[in-house]
Amino acid sequence: YTDFTTSISVRWIDQDAMGHVNNAKYFSYFEVCRAEFFDQQNIECTSNVQEAPILAETSCSYKMPVMFPDRLFIGSRAEKSGEDSWIQEYLIVSEKTCRVVAHGTAKLVNYDYVKNAKAPFSDEMIKKLKLR
Repeated sequence: YTDFTTSISVRWIDQDAMGHVNNAKYFSYFEVCRAEFFDQQNIECTSNVQEAPILAETSCSYKMPVMFPDRLFIGSRAEKSGEDSWIQEYLIVSEKTCRVVAHGTAKLVNYDYVKNAKAPFSDEMIKKLKLR
């Protein structure tokens, strides 16, 4: 299912008053996965590059609660959706229960920060992102 997988330990502070991981934390988990994938593929997302991916929208479908302590495995894959955008899908699996606990998506856009506009993908970027 995934092109890239990472893992993260659930921290005590990730919990909410109900004793399970707060819904907003899942977006941070997606971001960690995305950032580590970009790092692995040498995709620089800093202020000193002309073009870089930018997040346009994101969503999460929660399947079951996660409790501390646990370790989560976050997998991702990319699907090209246009000449300047792609959909990154995420799947989070709990080590404790061996079950999918969340599924998410993010629409990312290749953005030219000099022109302040979307930019078509280069062939190099398509390879780095492993776009289908």
